[in-house]
Amino acid sequence: MATSRSTPILTQPSSYHPPPPPARPKISYGNRDRFSPSLADEESSPMGTVGFELTVFGLDHQNPDSARDHLVRVLNDLRNQHTFPPVNVRRGDATSALDYAFISLSSSVSGPRPDLLEDLRLLLNTLPDLRATWRLCNGPDRTRRVFFAFPSDGEAQSMLNPLREWFRAQRMSIMAERTTHPPSTSQTRLSFDLFNGDDRYGHDVIVGSWVELEDDVYCAVLRDWPSTQAFLHDNQNGLPTDWFLYGVSIGKPTLLFSFNTQGAPPNLVSRPMPFSTSENVIQPQLDYFRSEFGQFTSTLNTMFDRISQAEQRLEQNNQTLLGMMSAQYLLSDYRMNLLLLTNEQDRLNAQCDRYQDQLAATSDLPTRQHLQAALGCANDRRSIVTAEIEQVRKETQAMHLSLAAHDHLALPISPSPVLSPPPVSTSDAPPSSTPPSHPSRVRSCSPDDVGESRGMPRPRLQSVSDS
Repeated sequence: MATSRSTPILTQPSSYHPPPPPARPKISYGNRDRFSPSLADEESSPMGTVGFELTVFGLDHQNPDSARDHLVRVLNDLRNQHTFPPVNVRRGDATSALDYAFISLSSSVSGPRPDLLEDLRLLLNTLPDLRATWRLCNGPDRTRRVFFAFPSDGEAQSMLNPLREWFRAQRMSIMAERTTHPPSTSQTRLSFDLFNGDDRYGHDVIVGSWVELEDDVYCAVLRDWPSTQAFLHDNQNGLPTDWFLYGVSIGKPTLLFSFNTQGAPPNLVSRPMPFSTSENVIQPQLDYFRSEFGQFTSTLNTMFDRISQAEQRLEQNNQTLLGMMSAQYLLSDYRMNLLLLTNEQDRLNAQCDRYQDQLAATSDLPTRQHLQAALGCANDRRSIVTAEIEQVRKETQAMHLSLAAHDHLALPISPSPVLSPPPVSTSDAPPSSTPPSHPSRVRSCSPDDVGESRGMPRPRLQSVSDS
């Protein structure tokens, strides 16, 4: 059964007089001089203490306060034997159980004094299982962080459990994990902070790493030459197969200058066939497939061209058919207008003949003046109707010619109707049995009939260009 322990109190010196600052502080910046630039865009807000704090690793991590309490106890023990300035201790995170905490100088120490923190850092590094380094960036420590980028939140969540199982299979303990959305990209990033595992090469054996040659070659800079020799000797037959998933085959590690002079080492899992055999067997097949693919591509392009041409012709025919259908409807309107105008012309001719008969039969001066005025009005209207009839006939003929231009799609042209004047019947005079000797001669008609003719609704005429 676990018992709760009280939070220790950091002991501060009763009086402290810092030594004068050295002319040039002997600050060691560590051996990590190359970091991936994509790791720094998750937390970019500056802090005033960045560069003036120490990060101490290897502390207890049962709960979020364990690392801070452990470091306070260590500092209290050191103060009984050594002299160092008053300091402040902060935990690494308020919600995650981390194995590190931060140390900064107390506000009672005037001015930035990195030389004092450097002496404390060297003192802490003499203790077993602890490692103190300068804190170079704000936020949680990212020197043991790995991350995986995904295009969406759904894919990231689907890979969360498989990644946890993979870390567990590799005997890597996860200290903290988080899901972020870096503002510089549209990706979803899963980040894992790992504890330091059992490393036979010591702490921070890899100083920096990156990929080259379009992500086909992984390059790593090791801490020193003895570590490099030990790593190459242990993996001279290739990296352990349990390091990789899905049967991925990886070549054995080699020195960078050997890779640059000799090229990539052979793959140990699937060695290629001898050059002569593979060339004789595979190359003819590749040539055949390349030829077949070229013919298929050519045939496909030809088919696409023909389909495009057929679509263009179909579109043109559709436009032509629509125009012809519109023209046919317009022709029907023209014929209706022509019929109405012809009927009006026949009625005006009959009225003029009646007015002339009435003028010949009367000698009364007022009556003759009235009939002559009505006859003049009828003649004027008959001239207008005659001109409109000629205009409609011209437009109808032009429409027929336009349809005839599309001989491959033209609809049959119906012949123009032969309109004959209907028999004239009047209420005040019987129809004449013989035609008048002068058809163009105007006869008398009543003014009321002329007014009725002028008030008759007339259809609007449109030319071919209006359609």
